Amino acid sequence: MQKLTVLMATYNGAPYLGQQVGSIARQEAEEIRLVVSDDRSTDETLPLLNAACAGSEKINLTVLNGPGQGFVANFRNLVEQTEPDGSCFAFCDQDDIWLEAKTRKAMDWLAKIPAHVPALYCGRTHMMSEAGELLPSLSRLFVKPPSFRNAIIQSIAGGNTMTMNNAAFVLLRASLARGEPFSHDWWTYMIVTGAGGQVFYDSQPLVYYRQHAKSLVGANNTWAGRRVRFATAISGRFRHWNEKNLVLLEACSDLLTDENRALVAKFRTIHDGSFVHRVAALAQSGIHRQTNLGQAALFAACAIGRL
Repeated sequence: MQKLTVLMATYNGAPYLGQQVGSIARQEAEEIRLVVSDDRSTDETLPLLNAACAGSEKINLTVLNGPGQGFVANFRNLVEQTEPDGSCFAFCDQDDIWLEAKTRKAMDWLAKIPAHVPALYCGRTHMMSEAGELLPSLSRLFVKPPSFRNAIIQSIAGGNTMTMNNAAFVLLRASLARGEPFSHDWWTYMIVTGAGGQVFYDSQPLVYYRQHAKSLVGANNTWAGRRVRFATAISGRFRHWNEKNLVLLEACSDLLTDENRALVAKFRTIHDGSFVHRVAALAQSGIHRQTNLGQAALFAACAIGRL
């Protein structure tokens, strides 16, 4: 558990890489393997990355060529090209800052889980401005326990908070060989819980999450953000995301528990069935989002056939 593999996707991240690599170097793992998939950066990302890692005796850097097809494909490339080796594996964004306790707390929890059981640690984030100033806000706190009945419809934590054991990484790697999900971090939560693994959601934020114009995914802790998510839930976009995830879940049915395989079949009915069948199936399924507003959006989307 003293060996940590950090999976970082980069694209034109030069302004922030020094701070992020510095925070990785301060983690308590005895050995850190930093695997970077660079998606054809045109700035000084690679020279700065090499320079930042050269100053650390702890970090062993490997750089892969990204596929140039967006951030999900870039993270998938990282998973597929990184060999399982007994490490803990942590996703990493190029522009955040990790608190020193981040991976130690994750690895301490993962060490308590039997090695053959897929296990995932994730949690909240503390918002940070583009200039690196801490903002007086945290990501949304979710209080319902992590489960596949939640994961199949909602992601509760960003990939930048995720650390997994070797069993979870092997599982994730096997699943991504069968297709590409809507989002790498949502899928990680989904496949680990779907296979009967364990997830720990930490209410204490250990990542400073940089907010700026180029952020791919923004904060979820404002009413404006919640309204956007409600609108998304009843739009065709949410249905498209669910279809993409469902196709991959069905391709990975042999990796799921019997109970969760049946839940995927139920969700297919909710997704494709007639009004009466899909609403009844959702009510009986136990599938749920973490908040009352989210649950209302879920049933609204189901009622109008947008789930």
